Amino acid sequence: MFEFYNLFLSVRRLDIPVICAANGHAIGAGLSLTFACDIRIFSNEAKYQFNFVKLGIHPGMGSSYIVKELFGTHIANRLLFLAETLNGEEAFRLGLCNDSVPQKEVLGRATEIAIALSESAPLALGELKKNTYDREKLEAALRKEAESQARNFISADFKETIKAIEQKRKPVFKGL
Repeated sequence: MFEFYNLFLSVRRLDIPVICAANGHAIGAGLSLTFACDIRIFSNEAKYQFNFVKLGIHPGMGSSYIVKELFGTHIANRLLFLAETLNGEEAFRLGLCNDSVPQKEVLGRATEIAIALSESAPLALGELKKNTYDREKLEAALRKEAESQARNFISADFKETIKAIEQKRKPVFKGL
């Protein structure tokens, strides 16, 4: 899992700002990827949620670290523990994205930001990005998450998740 997540989150290591144009739902790992990006534009109409705990597994994709790093413990706990579903406007009010616009305007808004960024000095942007994030802490968090998920994947709770999905019902977790 660590290698997969590390590769998936390589956008964090790019020397240029990465813009996310989320014009549809971003759930679980999809939402994690949006938060790995530097600038996020969300669709007003789309749904955003971390559903990991509802599936019986520890959050992955660096979520436990990135969400806390970006938004603080209070918001991280709300998103990760409660698995709340938000629309783009709610996400914007919480500061989870830089802008929330109607779905048909997401790519246009992201393009406007890309043009604005292109007028800045690339070396300065690269240095700024390098100094903005703590790569070692993210890597350590990825390792911890991979270990936690490995334990969760062999748990009775995760097996219950699979059964519940097959039977089209909510899982009943027992902490085993």
